[in-house]
Amino acid sequence: MLKYATNIALIKDGVVDNIAWGYFPAGEFAALGYNAIAIDDLPVHIGDTYNYTTQDFYDAEGHSRKAERKTDKELIRELQLRVAELEDQLNGGGE
Repeated sequence: MLKYATNIALIKDGVVDNIAWGYFPAGEFAALGYNAIAIDDLPVHIGDTYNYTTQDFYDAEGHSRKAERKTDKELIRELQLRVAELEDQLNGGGE
């Protein structure tokens, strides 16, 4: 059972029908015909499909949403590069 608030994908017939945030007891959406899957920080969108076998979400082109998730190291590197660009602009190098 989920013990923290998180992003939840509400799945109906294998398609993400809606996205909610909060703490939801198991089965709360079952009466409405939904399967609720915790997505935490996955970039899931309404209209994505969910594969119960692979436990992954896919966009309209069939690309895995899990594959889009960046590691902390990748995110830190991107931020460092952006900070360097902004510092360069502030110091007159970006004109």
